[in-house]
Amino acid sequence: MSNFNVFFNGQELTKLMTVTVGFNRGVIAERTNTTEKVGNSKGVIFMDTTLGAKTVDMPFVVLKNKLENCMKIASILNVDSPQELTFSDQPDIVYYAMPDGAVDYDDIYRHGKGTIKWLVPDGHSYSKKEKTATNDGTANTITFTNNGTDLTPVNVTAEMVGDNGFVGLTLNGRPYQVGIAQQVDGVKYDDAEVLYPGSPQADPNKVGEVNKPNFNTVPGKRWLPYKQGAISIHNWAPDPLNPLLFPDSYGTAPAERHPVECTATYKIPKDKTTSTEGAKNFTFRAQFGFHSYNPFDSGQICMTVHKKNGEALAQLLLNDLYVGKEDYKIQFWANDSLLKEYASSKVNGDYNNYAIIKYGSQITFRSQFGDRTYNIASLADEEAYYVSFSFLKWFPYETPKIYEIKNWNFWEGYVDLFHDEPNYFKKNDVLLIDSESNEVYINGQRTQDAVDIGSQPLLAAPGENTLGIVKSDWAKMPKVNIDYRERWL
Repeated sequence: MSNFNVFFNGQELTKLMTVTVGFNRGVIAERTNTTEKVGNSKGVIFMDTTLGAKTVDMPFVVLKNKLENCMKIASILNVDSPQELTFSDQPDIVYYAMPDGAVDYDDIYRHGKGTIKWLVPDGHSYSKKEKTATNDGTANTITFTNNGTDLTPVNVTAEMVGDNGFVGLTLNGRPYQVGIAQQVDGVKYDDAEVLYPGSPQADPNKVGEVNKPNFNTVPGKRWLPYKQGAISIHNWAPDPLNPLLFPDSYGTAPAERHPVECTATYKIPKDKTTSTEGAKNFTFRAQFGFHSYNPFDSGQICMTVHKKNGEALAQLLLNDLYVGKEDYKIQFWANDSLLKEYASSKVNGDYNNYAIIKYGSQITFRSQFGDRTYNIASLADEEAYYVSFSFLKWFPYETPKIYEIKNWNFWEGYVDLFHDEPNYFKKNDVLLIDSESNEVYINGQRTQDAVDIGSQPLLAAPGENTLGIVKSDWAKMPKVNIDYRERWL
C-alpha cells in the first residue's frame, strides 16, 4: 500500500511507515443488543441496542532508519485524547481516534513491523466539511439532506430581526425551545382625554342647551314632555369650584297631576387626539344630590348619553316617585331596555358618585351598589355625541330638598394605545444551539435559564430532514442558519 497515506494529529505517519495487508476499518462499530426472556416462550424479546466504540487495525512496516523512525512514531502516537485520523483513500472523511493497547517496540525494532489498533470512541467517521442551510429569514422550515448513515447533531444559529419572546424548533419529533412562549410584544392600554372637565358648568352661561327638542331623556322612548321648566347654575357655597346644576323652575303647574321635566344637554366636542366627533369609548361621571326630608317629596334625576340622532344610548337614573314614604330606585338602561333596578329605602348620603362607562360592547354602570357590567353586542360601534341631565317634578308634589348635579365630567377613552414590553430576545440578538454539547449561547454567553425542560438535542436522520421553526406570533421570523457534519458508522 505504497500510495496509501495516513495522517494523525496533523502529522503524516506514512513518511515513517508503510501500511501493509491486513488494514481493516471494519464495516460498523461494535453493537450491543439487549434482549429479555419472557416466561417459557421460545426465543427472546429484543429490547434495544447500543453503539460501542469502533476499532481500526492498521498493520505497518517501519521504513529505513528503524530506530529513529520508531522514536518519531512513538512521539506522534503519544496522545491522551482522540485526535484527527485521516486516510488518503477517504480524503473528505475524518476519524477521531487514539492508539489502543501497546505496540511492541522490541518487535518493531527487530523486525520493523507491527500493528496499531486505533480506538474510535464514538464509533463514527465524520465529513471534514460542514454542511449549511438557511431559511433566508422568511420561511418557517429548513429542508436539508443528511448523506451519512447515522443521526447527526444539528447546530442552529438564529439572529433576531426584531423583538421576540421565544424560538421553538422541532426536528424528527425532537423539540427545542428557548425563551418565554407566553411573552407578549407589549400591552394595549386605555388612555383618556377630558372632553368636559370637572366643572364645565362653572360659567352660568354654559349651562348647555336647555330643553333641547327631539331628544330622548326619559327611558322607554319617551321624549321631552310638552310642559318644561328652566335650569340654572349656582355656586355651591362650601366649594365654588363645584357649582350646582339644578332646576330653577318647572313652568306653569298643570291642572292635573302630571310629570314635568326640564333638561340641560351638552354637545361633546371634538377630541384632540383624532380631531373627530363622537366617542365610542367613554366615562360619563356625575354626583347626584338627591335627599328628601319629607316622605311626600318626589322626583327623578336622569343622566343620559345620546347618539347623534338624539336617541338614548345609555341612561342611569335615580328616583323616588312613591308619595308617602321614601322609596328610592336606581335604574340602568341601554338602548331603551331596562337592565337593572335597585330598590332602597334610603340613599346613603346627600351626594353619591354615578357613572356610565363604555368600552366597545361592554357598558358599566356605577352607583353606591358598586359596578355592574354588561356585554351588549349592538353597542360595540355606537358613539356618544351628547350628554344630558334631566330633572322631573311630579305635580303637585315638591321635589326633594337636595335635588341637583355637582361636579360632572366626560372622558373619551382610547383603547388602541400600545406599550412596548421588554422581551426575552431583542433585535440583533444571536441565539446559538449547540446540539452536540447540548448547550445554548445568546450573544456568545452561555445560558440555560430559558431553555424549556422538554428540549432535546436536535439530530438529523439519514436522508431528507425538515427543521420546523416557531416564534412569537407577533414577532418577525428570525434569520435561521443550521450547520451539521455528516457521519458514518
